[in-house]
Amino acid sequence: MEFISDAVAFDRPGWRMPTSSTAANDLHVLYRQDDEVVCLGVETATGAPLPAPALEAVLAAIEARLGDGGFAGDYGVAAQPAGRFDALGHLSGDLRRLADGWANPVDRRVVQVFPCFRCELDAGWRLPKFVAAVRGMRNLFDLDRAPSPFLEITLHGRAFPRPIDNWAGAPLTLALSYASALTHDPTGVLRVRNLQGAVLTLDKATPWAAWAEAITAHAQMR
Repeated sequence: MEFISDAVAFDRPGWRMPTSSTAANDLHVLYRQDDEVVCLGVETATGAPLPAPALEAVLAAIEARLGDGGFAGDYGVAAQPAGRFDALGHLSGDLRRLADGWANPVDRRVVQVFPCFRCELDAGWRLPKFVAAVRGMRNLFDLDRAPSPFLEITLHGRAFPRPIDNWAGAPLTLALSYASALTHDPTGVLRVRNLQGAVLTLDKATPWAAWAEAITAHAQMR
């Protein structure tokens, strides 16, 4: 089985680029195994050099995963050391956004793979929640990006006329903003639940500096 006709060799054996005109700051590389094509996208700032060591680490991690079960199902995330990342996520079928038209019609499957952190995604989520979380992650294809931890919160206090009684998803920046506002509210209570299900409860007894540090560490727990 061959790649599409205009695919060109990439620096790492077994990998290809879809065309020779692929921009360095918007790199797409492909790897074929049997009738499956795995694709990885990497974005960098215009004019910035490609992070070669980081890219090599991710490509090696993908190859290791392909030799140990691969990327099953329409979506998922698996623990896999990949440089500064500790997991690999994937989307396939109609869920993927890369690699449209990059495979032969006889290819059975095209999979979009991306490095991630275990504090960001849960393979046990239902499809809509998983896809929404992936699409809500900023700079998903930037190999230098910071983690985007998944958090849920409840919130009560005079500073917030509309309390959050039931667990609601919130990015880390929003949780920190709420915590900052609650430092001036002696009635305020903020509860933060991370991806592992552990709950952190913060109230007026906790100084703001300690809140910010505690929430960030709690969010990134893996």
